[in-house]
Amino acid sequence: MGVNRPEELMALQKDIARIAVGAGAEQDRHSYKPHITLARIKKMLPGKIVESRLLPSLETEAAVMTADRFILYESVLSSTGAKHREVRVYTA
Repeated sequence: MGVNRPEELMALQKDIARIAVGAGAEQDRHSYKPHITLARIKKMLPGKIVESRLLPSLETEAAVMTADRFILYESVLSSTGAKHREVRVYTA
């Protein structure tokens, strides 16, 4: 789900990217696109299932949401899937 791109969010992302690269991380080649992940599908589904069941359920009205905090998670990928660890909570 896409998220509006307020200047403060984009500035935060640039600061984090600069600090990460300064600490030795590889620069991300993709442009930053703020989003909210609602679901993940680990295994490809046949096209007919996606068209008949999944896509209609995603056709909803746009929602407006105000966040009073956000949580930074670290994701570590492994052969059994991603493990997520809460790093820090930021409040408004």
